[in-house]
Amino acid sequence: MLLQSLVNYYEVLASKGKVDKTGWFKLNVSYGLNIDENGNLVSVISLKHKDESKKKETAQNMSVPEHSKRSSGVSPNYLCDTSTYLMGCDEKGKPQRSVQCFKACAELHKSIFGDMKSQAISAVLSFFEQWNPENTVTVLSDVGCTKDIITDILKKGANLIFMPLGKFATDYNELCMLWDEHSQKDNKEEELCLVTGNYLPIARTHPAIKGVYNAQAMGVSLVSFNGDAFESYGKQQGFNSPVSEYAAFAYSTALNYLLSKNEYVTHFGDTTVVCWTEDDNEGCQDIYARIFGGNDNIIEQNELAGVVKKLASGNKVDWNGIAVNPDNQFYILGLSPNAARLSVRFFLQNTFGNFMKNVREHDERMNIIAPSFEKFIHIPVWKALSETVNKNSKNKSVKPKLARDYLYSILTNTVYPETIFNNIMLRINAEHNINYTKASLIKAHLTKNYKEDIKVTLDKENNDCAYILGRLFSLLEEIQSKANPDINSTIRDKYFTSASSSPATIFPILVDLSQKHLKKIKNNNMGAYISFDKRLTELMIKLNEGFPSRLSLQEKGVFQIGYYHQTQERFIPKEDK
Repeated sequence: MLLQSLVNYYEVLASKGKVDKTGWFKLNVSYGLNIDENGNLVSVISLKHKDESKKKETAQNMSVPEHSKRSSGVSPNYLCDTSTYLMGCDEKGKPQRSVQCFKACAELHKSIFGDMKSQAISAVLSFFEQWNPENTVTVLSDVGCTKDIITDILKKGANLIFMPLGKFATDYNELCMLWDEHSQKDNKEEELCLVTGNYLPIARTHPAIKGVYNAQAMGVSLVSFNGDAFESYGKQQGFNSPVSEYAAFAYSTALNYLLSKNEYVTHFGDTTVVCWTEDDNEGCQDIYARIFGGNDNIIEQNELAGVVKKLASGNKVDWNGIAVNPDNQFYILGLSPNAARLSVRFFLQNTFGNFMKNVREHDERMNIIAPSFEKFIHIPVWKALSETVNKNSKNKSVKPKLARDYLYSILTNTVYPETIFNNIMLRINAEHNINYTKASLIKAHLTKNYKEDIKVTLDKENNDCAYILGRLFSLLEEIQSKANPDINSTIRDKYFTSASSSPATIFPILVDLSQKHLKKIKNNNMGAYISFDKRLTELMIKLNEGFPSRLSLQEKGVFQIGYYHQTQERFIPKEDK
């Protein structure tokens, strides 16, 4: 299903002219060999341009005839290649091999041209007939090439393209038609393609995929069989899972196109995530990337929340001039490197509206009262994941599997991974504090995984023992702070973790300590004393069964929410209450 979706996407891209058709690919070409009708080299035209972002000259990215994979031996390419093949230059101290490469390139062009005649064809054939590799440096100097250009061409392996009569060879229709016929002409046996369902020549090897985080720069395969253990019934390499050459080219071209669009690629741990729609709607891709990317723009996050709400309700939206339809089929693919190939971590497909509905429900589960200073009302995924790591450690990266599983749970609206809840609780135990983001994560986890009914703000009707204990601890801390305004260390710094683990051991000590604090408050402020005493009594009455000896991990989470709610209640203005 994945390959079929990518093939369909390729056909949409090809119809829009965004990717090359079969037999063609994009290549960085540095120089054009301008030859006249007699095959004489007139000039060498630099195709490089100034790249301000990289502060250096960059070769021109052009659509050229597809190159063959070179590992060893002689393998020439059509119209565009390095100086070893187009000029027979000796770059690696192997003059005999360079001559073989030049002759092989000439034979390839002769075989493709056949009986076809035109000025461009005559110019290229004449060039091969009269060119003398031994005079390369002299001729290049005579046509005005500087030492740097000559070095770039002969020593650095720059890609060259023929320019018959001053025009790119790929701009001549007859030269392109000949290549299309040549690349599609073969005598290979046809088999049933598992992707297209048609009888076509089967690909022995599949094109490489480039751009996956931490994968080999030269590219790796998504589908490959490179060992006897993976082969069966005498089938070798790609013939074990018959995918046609067309389908292999189509899916790899589409996937490489997606990975090249950096603005739409997101990363979660070691997983590279790309997304697309069946009709190539870039609005959907942009919305997804801004939700799940490292976007810290507060205004944009709030704007996205409104867009998500509309899409989740089934309404169309206008996103930067692009109409986004919630019924559009949307695909999300997660890839990770694995030795010499790629691992598919997940492949999700649904309507874009349903994905946004899942995101919306997650956002609602995360909704909890926020401090007045908090910037993020809608917490981005990257910020939530950052709460699972130690801020003081040298390595602040999130565990790859945790990040991947958390994203998957949001997109599919399934239970959250227990590891994120465990990590959050560990961080709270270590830091002796619970902030807004951690409280949001705990609330979402308890709501989804344990069906707990957690309110956005303080729930005075909630009589759950763990929730009351959390509220009580917050109140005891407030009483201590009122009695000793200048105190540097509160009961939270010393007892927070143990109070949520062994309430029966710790709370009697804290309650007894609070009586001393209340006595001090009574001497200074009778009104405050009466208020605190009343609130403390109300919470103690709710604990009619006394303090439990232990709290489970789930109950600890409820304890943290009770503490957070009660603490935030202090800072709500009286008129709002």
